[in-house]
Amino acid sequence: MEAFMSSLTFWIKVTRPIQCIIAGCAAWLIALLSNGPLWATPPKISAGVIMFFCVMGSSLYHYGLAKKIYARKYWDLVEVDRPVLLVMLGSAAFLTAIVLALYYLPTSCAFIVILDALAIIAYSRKLSAHWTTKNLTIAFVCTTPVLVGWFSGHRLHPVVPYLIGATFFGYLAREIIKDYTDLKANEGIRVTLPMWLGVENALRVAAGCVTVCILCLMPVFSIIRQDAPLAYIPFTLAIAIFCITTLSLIKFERVRRMPSYITIGNACLMAATFILRLART
Repeated sequence: MEAFMSSLTFWIKVTRPIQCIIAGCAAWLIALLSNGPLWATPPKISAGVIMFFCVMGSSLYHYGLAKKIYARKYWDLVEVDRPVLLVMLGSAAFLTAIVLALYYLPTSCAFIVILDALAIIAYSRKLSAHWTTKNLTIAFVCTTPVLVGWFSGHRLHPVVPYLIGATFFGYLAREIIKDYTDLKANEGIRVTLPMWLGVENALRVAAGCVTVCILCLMPVFSIIRQDAPLAYIPFTLAIAIFCITTLSLIKFERVRRMPSYITIGNACLMAATFILRLART
């Protein structure tokens, strides 16, 4: 029983099912705003399923190739004994996502999914070594659920471009913060922004990224006022959370909690997106 639970814990960590579901839901929600009045058309459902497999593939592939770093994270230890198996499973998940995108979604979506897979492969093998490519790559990859959802239809809702910008800069900040928390694990393997610029200066850069995220969201207030005033509640909560995050980073307080704050803020944005979609039924 103990061996089974240990194996189950391992596979939950390397497949990240919660993150896969969140990414799939995000793509589906954006597809709802981008592709007509129906809730469950093949392109909309496919967008969510495709991003589910993309995130799973990214996680498996990266765990397979970055096993040395994860073995150093004693605070969240993951010991990978069969890295080749994880790389093969990750590649299979990527291939599944690409085939589904080519079959069910426009060419632009298939291009994004292929670029997503190539970015993770390059990241795991080379791009993660230096912050100049590391952080931008992951910020792009984390934005692809919104991009795929938007390009799956006719890009009908004006709020989505602002959400794309906010998502990119929010995850860019999150990646810089995680580099701070992973300093010991990355030492001697990667050159991250906190190593290169110093911890406090790097966190100020992260605070600047969250500020840009907030600025990207400001124009959305006028759109919500016209379409769905009820969406003000989760949307304002998201802004408040991002403001708290910015202040905490500037003051160097509760820094290790800030990635979770950004995740919660993004969840509030997803709730606001859902309310915006309900207003159009």
